[in-house]
Amino acid sequence: MKTAVRNITCANCGKVFEARVKLSSFSRDFGLDGKPDNPGFLPFIFDCPDCGYAGYKIEGAKPVIPEDYVIDRNNPYDAYERALILADSDDVKNHLLMEYSWKLEFDGKAEEAKKVRERAVSQMELSLMKRPIIELIFVYIDFLRQLERFDEAEAAVDTISPVVTADADKKPRFYKRFIYLQKLIKDRDAAPHMISEV
Repeated sequence: MKTAVRNITCANCGKVFEARVKLSSFSRDFGLDGKPDNPGFLPFIFDCPDCGYAGYKIEGAKPVIPEDYVIDRNNPYDAYERALILADSDDVKNHLLMEYSWKLEFDGKAEEAKKVRERAVSQMELSLMKRPIIELIFVYIDFLRQLERFDEAEAAVDTISPVVTADADKKPRFYKRFIYLQKLIKDRDAAPHMISEV
């Protein structure tokens, strides 16, 4: 992974501060839920040291910050919570919650991570009702599986089975991943698994 330090200008308060930015990254393997094999590959959340505006991108248009926007500098994960409040799309909310749960897992905070995974599942359900994206469905199913919500995971697998099976020749990697997920769910296996195992 290559990074550099550059000046960031906060769109909310105008403060210019130095932050490390990611120039490139490559992860050799990912979990079935999209989790990278190394915490260094998680995207950076920018956090203005003056006003507390947080997100993947905090430059550009001035945000509308709600009055109940609370900053807790004693909580090392607070930037995720603040970024979620200001997230402008379901996609951003999905990614923030997934990455928040993975960060907690990398830091050895399993119970907190589980709570955030539950929030991620709820957010993904809202997103999938609007736009059923196959990649997100796979991540959603694996989140359910790792939360030991096997019956729900099985029902989701049954729902997408006709589509994935029909496209097996066109998308063999998706199909292999699908079959592997089915097996893990049937075996009631809630452990994290990597794409390389498929």
